[in-house]
Amino acid sequence: MKKKIDPFYLVLIVAVLALLWYNHSNQTPDISNQAAPPIAGTSLSGNQISLEDLKGHYVLVDFWASWCSPCRRANPKVVRLYAKYKDKGLEIFSVGLESNPNAWKAAIEKDHLNWPNHIMEDRRGNMPISNAYGVQSIPTKFLIDPEGVIIATNPSFGKIDRILSKKLDSK
Repeated sequence: MKKKIDPFYLVLIVAVLALLWYNHSNQTPDISNQAAPPIAGTSLSGNQISLEDLKGHYVLVDFWASWCSPCRRANPKVVRLYAKYKDKGLEIFSVGLESNPNAWKAAIEKDHLNWPNHIMEDRRGNMPISNAYGVQSIPTKFLIDPEGVIIATNPSFGKIDRILSKKLDSK
């Protein structure tokens, strides 16, 4: 006598497989050990800035948005990392994925993102910077070494701290 699969378990298996596929398809690809794609734009103060200007420093490139709750919850951790390592060679380069420049500027001020390197990429456009980095969701971060090579794709804050402590605390 053949046993039939309970429809509940069949639906459960399909749901789990769909969730795994969806989660995998929405992850930013690991582009570690590659040269960081160029980033350039107009800063909050109206100056032209680029990632190239920061060569010689460790750089945390942070893709975020004012409307993104997980991004806003992560901002205090970015602020703490910057405060801890800014005098030792860390720079932050924030890329705001926005459609409202005023909301972006207000979030930078409210969250005390007090570094100079902020640019906005209009999320209603083709988003060439985000595409170059393969950003699928936000927040997404990349840690770049002084030579301009990505050394970590979407690392945890603990991992960022361990890397920077090892590299910068000995200076």
